[in-house]
Amino acid sequence: EVAALQQLSHGQKQGRERINPRTVNLHQDVPLVEVQFTEGVLTLTRASALSGLSEDLDHTTKRVYDDRALWYQRLDDLLEFKAKNSHCDVPMRSGALGNWVSRQRKERRKYNSPGVTSSLTEERVDILDQVGFIWDVQQWRFGRKLALLDQFKGEDKIVRVPRSEESLYKFSRKVKVQYQNMMQGRETSLSRGQIILLAESDLVWDDGFISSKEGSKREKSRRRKTWDERLLELKAYRNEHGDCAVPSSYSQLGSWVQHQRFEKGKKDRGEHSRLTAQKLAALDAIGFVWDVKEWRWKNLLEELRQFRQLRGHCDVPTGGANGKLSRWVGTQRTQWRLKREGRKTHLTDDREEALNCLGFHWDTHDRAWKKKLELLRCYQQTHGHCNPPQVEGSLGRWVVTQRMEYRYKITQQHSHLTDERETLLKSIGFNFTLRGE
Repeated sequence: EVAALQQLSHGQKQGRERINPRTVNLHQDVPLVEVQFTEGVLTLTRASALSGLSEDLDHTTKRVYDDRALWYQRLDDLLEFKAKNSHCDVPMRSGALGNWVSRQRKERRKYNSPGVTSSLTEERVDILDQVGFIWDVQQWRFGRKLALLDQFKGEDKIVRVPRSEESLYKFSRKVKVQYQNMMQGRETSLSRGQIILLAESDLVWDDGFISSKEGSKREKSRRRKTWDERLLELKAYRNEHGDCAVPSSYSQLGSWVQHQRFEKGKKDRGEHSRLTAQKLAALDAIGFVWDVKEWRWKNLLEELRQFRQLRGHCDVPTGGANGKLSRWVGTQRTQWRLKREGRKTHLTDDREEALNCLGFHWDTHDRAWKKKLELLRCYQQTHGHCNPPQVEGSLGRWVVTQRMEYRYKITQQHSHLTDERETLLKSIGFNFTLRGE
């Protein structure tokens, strides 16, 4: 990394001007150094103490900051697009935004490939997921058309699309043929994801699909299980799996469970519902899961509570046996940042309070920063000043970084030096500028 920085620094000394990332293609026109950084903490700064590069790193670090600012600008453009169109299916012809969306998909493939460098971080992936970014366009469009078929579903769950709906009619016939091919062991153009969507759709995809009278009669002739029989099935599932969170793809029981939630929604809205008070009480008595997302969130909160009891903190390490919990913890921190910025978030006040009760650390970078501040305070008390030499190791390099962040701040560039941090540093006699600067 240092060798690459020296090479770039040499190029800058030859008179290369800083490139404006908004006017050129950074990936094609500028031979940028590839650096890895976690949102908010550039690893690039750790080279600032080496070989007298602190001044030369100014432009390099600024370029990385520009790239980060550009990423968030495109994210804002995507949010504006979604607000107008109710989805994130950005056409390729949409200029800079279309190119950026396409690049995120390419970077996601790199991100998912072990050992391959990607500009996407876990935080960025999480942010894009939360705004409804479409990683697989074909899969999303297939699912959207599939959802439109639901309006043509009869009580027997067989879809009958009139020929007047030309586009949907052709789509439904194609789906029928490909689904039957798959069921009969023949080659099919359906992807694995599309097959899963079909299984979860609760539609009839056999010979009765579309308009077959014979298929319709066959479906009607089947005796449907009563509500009480389904309840007994659900109890058996709970006894085997420990909960009532039946996946929608879990045979007909999954579809029945989904339907109970649908009827509950109608009841809550004051609409006519087949879910009587007696049925509702019976489902509640066995621990029916009405809100799957909330149920999963509370389960992971309980896992975090148990982790804290064992370790004494909530900072779950990545990977290993706690991989799922670690990713969830990271998601909560991302949601917290979105909430502070006034963006859409799933972190309700109740969820935030529940995590606060566990002593949850929302900003790990701020906690690390304050540890360094305490080290500098001790250094000042011992030596009478706040200028540890860079050879002192991480503390010396951290001090250089604070001065660099200060220069960004006073020149109205993006900086991580908040007013609070600036005040804390000044309170221990820290000088942001040295003689000769």
